[in-house]
Amino acid sequence: MKAGESAKFTVTVDVGRLTPGLKRLAVVSCAAKSGEERPLVCATDSAPLAPAPVAMKTQEPPVSVAWGAAAALVAVLGVLVWRRRVSKW
Repeated sequence: MKAGESAKFTVTVDVGRLTPGLKRLAVVSCAAKSGEERPLVCATDSAPLAPAPVAMKTQEPPVSVAWGAAAALVAVLGVLVWRRRVSKW
């Protein structure tokens, strides 16, 4: 590039696993001439991270529903046993 010219570059990076609770990600970008070991210039920045999505909790049925279902099953079985005994007489 000639002196005074500007250019815009865009880079997308997949960071992967992050430390839990991390709120910002530090970024260092450097520009170097091809074949040179040392960069001409570097810049730093930090970017805010979007909060991680909260996993949806599955809502478990209340205990009273489970007890009610168990009581209904016992009642049905009781009626079936009673009818079977009555029919044998």
